[in-house]
Amino acid sequence: MTPGEYAQIVLACLRARIQDGPYPMPEDKICLRFGQQVNPSVGTAEDECCTGLAWVRVAGIEPLADPTDPSQGNCVTPARRLTLELGTARCIPFGTTGAGPTCEQWTEASLKMDSDQQAMEAAVCCAMEAFQSLPFEPRVVPGVYEPLGPDGNCLTGTMQMTIDYDCGCANVQ
Repeated sequence: MTPGEYAQIVLACLRARIQDGPYPMPEDKICLRFGQQVNPSVGTAEDECCTGLAWVRVAGIEPLADPTDPSQGNCVTPARRLTLELGTARCIPFGTTGAGPTCEQWTEASLKMDSDQQAMEAAVCCAMEAFQSLPFEPRVVPGVYEPLGPDGNCLTGTMQMTIDYDCGCANVQ
């Protein structure tokens, strides 16, 4: 399987968990994203933070050496470590022209982000179950959830997971 195929499985799990939760998002705002980081888009008619945004992106791919095989030397092995980032963005609470957001508004925003974190955890578990049916079951390690922001209109949270898998590529000599 390719990194993109693994990411799509994780994305399907994340989509299902967010949509089944108390704060669903528009289907077209739960997608794969590419790049060094995800920056929610802001346009004149739409702010992805305020519509809600969830993503999975490939954060890195690295070869894994086989320490038990002395003949490998510096050759590349078919084992890879894929790091995926799961993330969500929600709208920061707004107050009025006379006062900032209320504690109730901040509580609501915090509960949305907490729900998203729980959806990410559940998505990792869902993906681990889906991976069990593969010919080569990858090793999956969930990472730390990191709340970010506020930044602009956004509150975001990300969680990384690593997947050790066999890419099926031949050793390079």
